[in-house]
Amino acid sequence: MRETETHYDVLGVAQEASHSEIKAAFHKLARQSHPDKQQRNLNQNSAMALDFKRIQLAWETLGTIEKRQEYDGNLQQEELQERSRTHGAIDISMDDVEEALDEETNETMLVYDCRCGEEVFLPCKQTTGSLLVDCEGCCFVYRINYDE
Repeated sequence: MRETETHYDVLGVAQEASHSEIKAAFHKLARQSHPDKQQRNLNQNSAMALDFKRIQLAWETLGTIEKRQEYDGNLQQEELQERSRTHGAIDISMDDVEEALDEETNETMLVYDCRCGEEVFLPCKQTTGSLLVDCEGCCFVYRINYDE
């Protein structure tokens, strides 16, 4: 499952959507979030301006066949890379890690000793599910299973 938002997500359409569906979604969202249509609340206007820019960028990318094909190819490549990364990950459980105190932030961290000798730092905040973490000293990818 993709963690980052795609241009399709921004426009609220499926990746298989037709050009006319994408165009209709863009126009609807652009009308709703255009900064000129908003009230004079500065905080809200800046957030709306950012949303509008994201919507514009999504349309600029998905609105032309060439750019959309290139974008779809990049999405597919990212998905294949993530699957490869996930498939090759080494599973570790909570029993395999140690707690340590980060002296700079004074926060508790989880530490795993990689096979290469480097320490792999894991976030403590996640308490369920699993998370992929790269070792900075080598090419190993670890999947920490917080549920175990």
